Amino acid sequence: MEDEGKGIFVGDLDGEVTEEELAKIFSMFGTVQKATIIKDKHTNKSLGYGFVYFDKAEPVQHVLQLNSKLWIRSRPMKIGRAERNSNIFVSNLPEDTSEEEI
Repeated sequence: MEDEGKGIFVGDLDGEVTEEELAKIFSMFGTVQKATIIKDKHTNKSLGYGFVYFDKAEPVQHVLQLNSKLWIRSRPMKIGRAERNSNIFVSNLPEDTSEEEI
């Protein structure tokens, strides 16, 4: 993956935080390639977390070292390394659906 090692997970975000705000805050650590806030696909409202990707891996280490000291809109953020997730979420299945059927 092209972004491997260059991304961070950012959680506990206020619902009004914008991608621009995220990019601005993390730009003090390095060049931000992309800042994304994950939103509900039906309401388009923030789910309270997102991802920030840098042009290099080095800024990630600096951010992780300051984890508990980073705040946005008067709230501390939860910071972690962005990792690929191989889990999938399946919903709206009948209650009698078995694991074998899935």
